[in-house]
Amino acid sequence: MEQIRLSDLLQKRPPPHPGYILVEYFINRLRITGHYIHVRTGIQLIDVAYITRSMIPINQRHAERLATYLGDSAEWWMEIQRTYENWVFEQYQQEKPRKRPR
Repeated sequence: MEQIRLSDLLQKRPPPHPGYILVEYFINRLRITGHYIHVRTGIQLIDVAYITRSMIPINQRHAERLATYLGDSAEWWMEIQRTYENWVFEQYQQEKPRKRPR
């Protein structure tokens, strides 16, 4: 039987969007709502809605406000965002059609 390495699985699997982390590890576990995040952090409600649906990236302002409220660091949130964006870019580069030489 072939042994599966964790690093192989992680390479094939996309890293989570920061919105997924926000929902799964904070909103669901703390039993709060997106509206509550909006009120406590000052992040626009529409931004909270889009972030939690993984539709927009977390920017520095969002990261700082989430870090202040949730007790972690803005750098942590930005690293999650960078990791996600780098993975998406790599997938795009792999799937981008190659131009044929003439």
